[in-house]
Amino acid sequence: MGTDIYLSWDGMTEEEKKAQVTGWRIDAGKVGYLRASIGMVRENEALSLIFPDRYWEGNTLAYDFKANLNNIFRILLSYAQNKTFLVDAEHLEDQKKMADTVFSALKAGFKDAKIGMGSSDKPSKKWAKSVMEFATLGLEKQERGKNPKVSISW
Repeated sequence: MGTDIYLSWDGMTEEEKKAQVTGWRIDAGKVGYLRASIGMVRENEALSLIFPDRYWEGNTLAYDFKANLNNIFRILLSYAQNKTFLVDAEHLEDQKKMADTVFSALKAGFKDAKIGMGSSDKPSKKWAKSVMEFATLGLEKQERGKNPKVSISW
């Protein structure tokens, strides 16, 4: 049990669809699949903030990655720092700078990142990197006019 999130887009090939069948891996965001098992409480909480309620009703809906990218990275930064998921409007500019930092760290695979995740927290790093890759793939498809959509099952 858990959360399974799939990305689809116009012109998606059968090969791309098959690549999303990963055996419930938590590190498959780069192929358009996200997973958080039922025991991954903070991860599921983060996903519920990234994707509004309407996505959790069994629908496949378009998702605006471009408009939501900064929010996704702020949520990942809070997750990585093990802080409460909170977007503080008063400090929004600082949060955008932090979002850029977490984006860079995630893109680099946390190799040089110092954002509060210990080396024993490898599953968390894999999962967070996977979310970033999922968002990046969605943004790429959106920028290419491929109409990315998200479906969630849980």
